[in-house]
Amino acid sequence: MAHQKHVVVDTFCLSFEKTGIKTYTQELVAGLLDHQSDFCEYSFSLSFQQIEKISFLGSWRNGNLRLCFHLVYFLWKQLYLPILLLIRKADSVICPDFIAPAFSPRLLKVTVIHDAFLWQSPEQYGRLWRSWYLWMLENGLRGRSVVVTTSNYSKMSLQPYLPLQQCLKVVYQSIAHTPTEKSKKESPVKSVYVLHVGLIEERKNLDTLIKAFALFVAEIDLSYELIIVGRSENDQMIDRLKRMSKALNISDKVVFTGYVSSQHLTRLYQHASMYVFPSSNEGFGIPILEAMHHRVPTIVSNSGALKEISGGAALVFETKNVKDLKEQMLLLHRNERYKNRLVELGVKRSKDFSRTGFVKSMENVIREHLNA
Repeated sequence: MAHQKHVVVDTFCLSFEKTGIKTYTQELVAGLLDHQSDFCEYSFSLSFQQIEKISFLGSWRNGNLRLCFHLVYFLWKQLYLPILLLIRKADSVICPDFIAPAFSPRLLKVTVIHDAFLWQSPEQYGRLWRSWYLWMLENGLRGRSVVVTTSNYSKMSLQPYLPLQQCLKVVYQSIAHTPTEKSKKESPVKSVYVLHVGLIEERKNLDTLIKAFALFVAEIDLSYELIIVGRSENDQMIDRLKRMSKALNISDKVVFTGYVSSQHLTRLYQHASMYVFPSSNEGFGIPILEAMHHRVPTIVSNSGALKEISGGAALVFETKNVKDLKEQMLLLHRNERYKNRLVELGVKRSKDFSRTGFVKSMENVIREHLNA
């Protein structure tokens, strides 16, 4: 049997991430734990026990200790991780959170860059933080390096910003295929509801969703609620959306839950009437597939990677077109046969994003470049 290549997956981000990068890394780790390979031997930079011990970093990241968090992150990526890779005699490292070590002689660095938002929307980030982060990102791509991204749309978006010689590969990630049967517990929401899940920020286009929902409930004779799940790093935006809901006389129907546990989120998916993802720019769109997996008919905007990932299994509306979104919601509400057909298409589409396919595609990238 040929000597196996040693690949280390950097799991440091699991100690503080709460959004898509966390889901991506968890799925990668879970897939690799079940994966049998004759080419690669995989290990993780931190064990689950070690991650749990430093989970306090999540509170540092957005609190008064923000600068301390960034210092710890820098030291991990540029000092501790390179030393660990040398000690373990690694042939390759997978960094699922944009940043690879700048110093890593002879090592193949596989850096996952999920989207191009850092370049496309610089106004969304602090100037000094963005400059520092881009410096680390660009230095991490030097040497023997390949970039993996999550969709063909993201690949197209990233190409203008990365070095011309940079190798860029698309690997579709997986979703957690949790039980789809409705929980024996009653629905977490008393009424019928429309669901949205995601970090609350400008590009999510929640203004359009709230306005369309107001028109939607005005035309039907059933009491719906709009459940918006996700944290926000901008309290002013939450306040603005709440004021909009009040002005539209639907403040009693729009609920902002904040961050919820994975168990509670599963129950919300299981009992939702429909799922709407109105984002104006998205590199992948994990909640689309999670909703489809849980047999929830889905509506997406025609922006970013959403049409690519939904693969014809979702209704599509023109981005920021309030009336168009309202009409798609009415179609799902009124046409049970079409709704059921969309559910079956969605379940089938969600199965295309398996852990087995995810880790095999990632390993193929590593195999290609280590053998080059």
